Order: sequence, then C-alpha cells, then structure tokens
Amino acid sequence: MILKMSLRSLFIISLADFKLLYHKVFPTVEKRWIKEHPTCKLLPTGQDLVDALLTELGLFHSTDFNISRDSCLKKLEAPLFWIPYSSEPLSYWPVVIIESQNRLLCSVPFLKEFKSGSCKTLIESSNDLTIVLNLISELIPIVNLPVIQMNLQLANVIQQSLPYGRSNGSLPELKTTTKAATSQKGIWKRSKPKLEVQIKEEIRVIMSRVSTTTAELYGTVNLVTDQEGDLKDTKLKLAFSKLSKPVSALFHSSATVTSSHPNNFVVSMEQGSDHTNSVLLCHYNVPLDNIPLEVVFKTKTYGLNTSISIQLKIDPTLRSIITRLEVRVPMPAGIQISGISTAPNTIIGAVSIQKDNTQLLWNLSSLLPNNKLKEEVTMNVGIETIRPVSLTNVQSVISFAATGSTLSGARISLAQQSDLKLISSHELKSASYRVWNYECNDII
Repeated sequence: MILKMSLRSLFIISLADFKLLYHKVFPTVEKRWIKEHPTCKLLPTGQDLVDALLTELGLFHSTDFNISRDSCLKKLEAPLFWIPYSSEPLSYWPVVIIESQNRLLCSVPFLKEFKSGSCKTLIESSNDLTIVLNLISELIPIVNLPVIQMNLQLANVIQQSLPYGRSNGSLPELKTTTKAATSQKGIWKRSKPKLEVQIKEEIRVIMSRVSTTTAELYGTVNLVTDQEGDLKDTKLKLAFSKLSKPVSALFHSSATVTSSHPNNFVVSMEQGSDHTNSVLLCHYNVPLDNIPLEVVFKTKTYGLNTSISIQLKIDPTLRSIITRLEVRVPMPAGIQISGISTAPNTIIGAVSIQKDNTQLLWNLSSLLPNNKLKEEVTMNVGIETIRPVSLTNVQSVISFAATGSTLSGARISLAQQSDLKLISSHELKSASYRVWNYECNDII
C-alpha cells in the first residue's frame, strides 16, 4: 500500500524529563503546506513545541484553568489532538499522538488548520488518519530503544521509506534487538501457534459542579503472534458488550471489516506482515454515560490554612479489580505546603506531601490487594501553606489502573476454526481524570 497522506513533522518527547528526544521536519511537505496556507502560522520548534503540546495535554500548568482545554463542554478526542499556538491561542495545529513506555510518538499530518469559531473538521478523511496511525504504530519498537540507537534507526527508516514525508511502500525490517535467535522453534511446531490479544483502555474525565461531566473512553486492540503464527486469512469477531452508544473505530489497513451491529465487527485479515509479528488492529473511542469514580472535591481557605475534602464513590465492579488508586492535589505555581495541620486517624489510605512540597497525595493503593477499599471513601485534611493562596481553580487529579476487565466489554474471538491459540489480556487506566473544586463558580 502506498501512503497518500503526507507528514509535516515527526517527533518524540520523553515524559520522564519533558524533553524533545527526536525531531524531524519534512521540508518538501512543509513548503507545500505553506504555499497552500499562506496565512497560517508555522509550527513551533524545539522546547516551544514540547511546552505547547504538554500544556494542552495537561502535563504543564495543570493547576491553571484554561477554558479551551479544561471546559466540560470540550469534546475529548484521541489520538488526534489540536494544539494552540502560544502567540495566537485561537489558532490550532493537529498532531497524532501514541504513548509508549513513557515516551510520546507524535506526527503532524497534512491537515487543514483551523481557528476558533470556524467550522472544524477533525478528520478530513478517516482513511488518511488510519494510514497515519498505522504508519507511526509500526515505529513503536524503535521508540522504545535507547536514544542514540533510536535516532539511528529512525534516520534509516526515513531515508529508505519516508524520504519526503510520504511512504514509498512498507517499512524496512526494524532491528530492535541483538538477542540471539531462540532455539524453541521445534517446541512451537508441536503446539498451536499463539495469537495474543492485548486490549488497553484509557478513560478521560472532566468534572465540576457547574458543568456537565464529560467522559470518554479510548482503547486499542493489538494482535501479537509468535514466530509460527500468520494472521493472513484469519477472521476475528470484535464485540463491545457493555456499551449503550455506538463505538467509533479506526482499523488497520490490512483488515476488511463488516458489521451487523454498531458494536459488533467481523474482521478479516487480508495480508500478513513481513517484518513484525504485531499489528495494531484498531483504535476506538466512545462517550460514557457512567464513570467508574464519582468525585466531590471541596476546599476552604482561611489565611495560611486550607481545608480539603475529597469524596470518592467507586463502582463496585471496578473496586474488586483495581490495582492502583491515587488522588493528587497540585498547588498553584509558586505555592508550597509547609505541613499537614489536621489529618484524622479515621482517614482511609495514606496522605502525604510530594514533589518538593507542591502537591498533596492521597494514596489508596495499599488497600487494594486485600480488597479492603470501601465503595465510598472520604478524605478530610487541613494543610498549611507558606503564604495565603486562592484555590478557586485548583483541581484534583485521579489516576487508577485495573486489570482483567475493560469498561467497554471489548472482546475478540475467532470467527472460524483456526490453528491459532487465542490468549487475551486487558488493562484499564485513567489518563486524564480531573475534578475541579466544588466551590468554584466560574468554570464553564
């Protein structure tokens, strides 16, 4: 398959230190884009590029309320994001993002930019976005390499297959390991080759008292076969059993998809892969009516003392499988916590001060293995700060992870008799779960 969609830029960001590890601009595509869009601004470069993207994702300036980013009226979207320019915040540029092992693999496709108030078409062509997703997904093994090796491999791939920001065919073989070939091939021949289905979901939620809660679920389905497995001519059934709304899904270009129901798909793999045993079968997303955690977050400030109350109501079906649960309350920029003044002994979990005294952490993870976590828990704590602070727009940020289940009920099965042995794994995590101060009266 020849790639029609052009790429303006490809870059990689480290989430460990928020630095740019790799950045490639395709001059031919960029010149064409400038010619067709003479009034639009140029992409930021260097650390400006990193800061703009991480701010929009909520990793920078997370305690500042930004209407365009944090409003409950904003539609949550992934893996395509629209990033505002720092010098012109009403103009946006598009970027497709995939996270892998604490790194962000980002690609700026050739899409028309837009300004606030104009008619915004998220995806000019769903086929174009599918092509970009498939392309950068194939680069994930390289992204996980050490930086020097990663840069050499990416330079090689671009020179051979993406010289002008457009693919000239399939990617070359990615040499991501120097490990000797395994000697277990004879054992695999005597047993069924394995097909592992990896389903990972993320939930993104924005909550406040004065706005409707916005929640959306994002998921990926990966197919991984061992050395003797071949996906060609394999037929699969993908079903979402827990969703009341139709799911929006983008499938790999090698899959032919039919559907008799909005949330049931029959997938036929039309071709195999010459250089990898892993295929990112699809991305999917759907708005959620019910969320796993309902939260009320309140603060009251008296001089240097602040009272913080956080109430969690946890879905019983999630409580038994959740493996990590943390609630963080970042202070506004320049504010440090000097101490915890009151913390009743009845508090469930552990409360501590983190990140150079700029964040309050309520950790409930230790209660999960023994299933001692109640369906409804509350933290009431008082803190002291180095100077008076207004917490009107402060938010609590919740992170959790669960295994063995998904919110969508996504499940893959073989649609016909096959030589493949099917093995499934599931993972659910919160990527962005923000709860704004209950007392706040200016959030829209």
